[in-house]
Amino acid sequence: MPSILIDTIPIAQHKVGVRVYLRQLLEAIPAGDRGNIRLLCVQSNAHLYRDLENYQISVVPWSVSNRVTRAIVQQLAVPFATQRFGADVVFEPVDHAAILTPAPVVTSIHSGPINLHSDQFQGVREWYNRIMLPLSIQRSRCLIAISEFVARRMVDLYGVASEQIDVVHHGGGLVERAQRNGWSPPGIEDRDGDILFVSSLHPHKNADSLIRAYTRLRDQVQDAPALAVVGKDVNGRAIQLRKLTRDLGVADHVRFEGRVSDDRLLHLLKTSRLMVYPSSLEGFGLPAVEAMKAGIPLVASNRASVPEIVGDGGITVDPNDYEALASAMAEALTSPERQKELAEAGRKRGEAFSWEQTARQTLQVLERAAA
Repeated sequence: MPSILIDTIPIAQHKVGVRVYLRQLLEAIPAGDRGNIRLLCVQSNAHLYRDLENYQISVVPWSVSNRVTRAIVQQLAVPFATQRFGADVVFEPVDHAAILTPAPVVTSIHSGPINLHSDQFQGVREWYNRIMLPLSIQRSRCLIAISEFVARRMVDLYGVASEQIDVVHHGGGLVERAQRNGWSPPGIEDRDGDILFVSSLHPHKNADSLIRAYTRLRDQVQDAPALAVVGKDVNGRAIQLRKLTRDLGVADHVRFEGRVSDDRLLHLLKTSRLMVYPSSLEGFGLPAVEAMKAGIPLVASNRASVPEIVGDGGITVDPNDYEALASAMAEALTSPERQKELAEAGRKRGEAFSWEQTARQTLQVLERAAA
């Protein structure tokens, strides 16, 4: 097995998605393969990895407090560490590579190209991505895309040869880890909880579309469960969404929980009767996978990577068609037979995603790049 350097410098405590991705990936790598892997950290993120066994860890003696500093440290420290430790290949886990690295590079591309070309970045972040994304892609010997959708975007936007890209899906997130520890969700017939939305409140996550559809659902299903909105607020959007619930007369039936603990999220995934995931811009869509693995009937968007990930494990509809979204929710709530069918289809589809598979495929790409 080659000597592998994994650059963790871009991973910060507050960057939840990529932090979970790398942590779960590292936990899933077999202990016997870890001896040749070195994690390059900074003082401000080394605590995220010190408890992992059998990895070599090197800490750059700087603490990184903002995006600009993080980028500068990455570009300086990774080439130096690659040379010092004689790494055969460097793994860049999230979108951006250290350009001057004197070894083959494998970069995992998440949602950077999608967000950049959908005007999701602003200011310095937009400028940095416009420069660094194409340079990182050009510098990489091999590229990992987290979905077929992301792979197609790289081909279309940057002219990447498709044979340079390996599609490696994420695993099952919190639910998969809990199931390894004995957690087992009940059958759909034993659930008495809410309709669940899990995502940050960025506009493209379409929580407002869901609230409008939920208003229509209550006209169709008088005893419809409450709606639980779970996820980080973004630019005060929760205030706007609360106002929308008041304007539409459903404020008493919509609960905003903000960001929740893992235990609280597992409870919601164990009790909820339906998950709705209406996002229109995703590189992967982990909440959809967690819902399917938990056996929750799923109604999801038919945009971006979401239908690829959901497959036949749920109902996919236009997230901006409130009537279609409401009808799909009603379909998933009112028929016991349809509920069981969706729950079983979701569980089966969810089996396609595991961190062990993600780790195995990622190591294969790294070994090929080093060779």
